Amino acid sequence: MPSSTMREESEYRLPTETPFPAMLESVEEREIPYTNRDGKPATFKKWEWIFQITEGDYAGISAYGETEAKLTTHPDNLVRQWGEVLRDAPFGIGEGLNTDDLLGLPCVITVRHDPPRPKKDGQSKFYPCPVDQVFPEGSTPTFSSGNESADPPF
Repeated sequence: MPSSTMREESEYRLPTETPFPAMLESVEEREIPYTNRDGKPATFKKWEWIFQITEGDYAGISAYGETEAKLTTHPDNLVRQWGEVLRDAPFGIGEGLNTDDLLGLPCVITVRHDPPRPKKDGQSKFYPCPVDQVFPEGSTPTFSSGNESADPPF
């Protein structure tokens, strides 16, 4: 007899504020075309990271994240942040990164909900939920509801 368990679901395929055990499945480099200030066509590179959820109700679902295509010391550099979490070690100045060395490594991810975008058919919408943060395997991120106050409730 078929059975199922009720779970929350929306247009977005993954919920926010939920830690998902995952592993890095692939990293692909993409060239993104654009028009520069002079009106001439140009391109820049991005890396698309694909994480596969490995456990729970969402096991087997993939989540993507995009980063710039370089490893730097900048505080907002996601390549460095995600790479360091996956390999469990910091990068040193002059050290290289081959993303193939990170494939299959475990972690915990969270996603965010970006605004819906029209699909190419123009009739429906795509509800992106890219990777927001990457945590070490076995960690349990906590989330704030935003309703907490610094003052006690009395």
